[in-house]
Amino acid sequence: MISPRLLLALLATVAVAHAAQPNPDNVKLVTDDSSEMEDRDAAVKMLAATPEGAKVLLDLAQKKELPDELKSSAALALAENDDEAVRKQAATLVPLPLMKGGERIEPISKLVKMTGDPKAGKDVFRSVSGPNCVNCHQIEGVGKEIGPPLNTIGEKPKSALYESILAPSAQIQHGFEAWTVKKTDGTFITGLKVDDDDEKFTMKTQEGEFLNIPAAEIKRKVKQKQSLMPEGLIQTMTKQDLINLVEYLATQKVQ
Repeated sequence: MISPRLLLALLATVAVAHAAQPNPDNVKLVTDDSSEMEDRDAAVKMLAATPEGAKVLLDLAQKKELPDELKSSAALALAENDDEAVRKQAATLVPLPLMKGGERIEPISKLVKMTGDPKAGKDVFRSVSGPNCVNCHQIEGVGKEIGPPLNTIGEKPKSALYESILAPSAQIQHGFEAWTVKKTDGTFITGLKVDDDDEKFTMKTQEGEFLNIPAAEIKRKVKQKQSLMPEGLIQTMTKQDLINLVEYLATQKVQ
């Protein structure tokens, strides 16, 4: 007969082992492209925070089964894991993005501790030879209104600002999801959905133009998993450019 003390010890061991296992719902969400990106991104973050969950993400990456739209988010999250072995393996399988000049960006937890020049960041925001943010976003009346306006973006923490630049597909603002329409003539059009009814599909293109596509001319329309905002914007900036840009965005608050 098992003594009460030994039974309690065994139950405690089982409980710890069970708690250490990644939540199966989170594991499923990562590869379920029918789920919302916000939920899948949250699942990646929760998995990356523990050694066991990180192993799941790293195994997916090693098998080339980690979805493309979550790689940037996974790279940022895994770089923050407490386990050095996890961070080292992640640097090989899911590396942080490269900056202008070929250097890898540092984890967000380090970037938020650095300070920059908001005035220089304003120049970065408007630079057509850099990230060209004004091609899609508007601040102080300058820029196109394709992506969401950024006049109050500074209400978010700096960590969220860095993530929105380095992993733009992680949390796409509602109403700004990219759609691709394949027309009956074989051509494709990608942009933002403005309206959709039985007669037509209204879209704002990446050039800021509004198009009404007759329903009879539409063969297929698909909501994209990735943001219209390019993943590789960091490659147009140095680390200081990025820090300055975030300092500028952080000044954009409710007046």
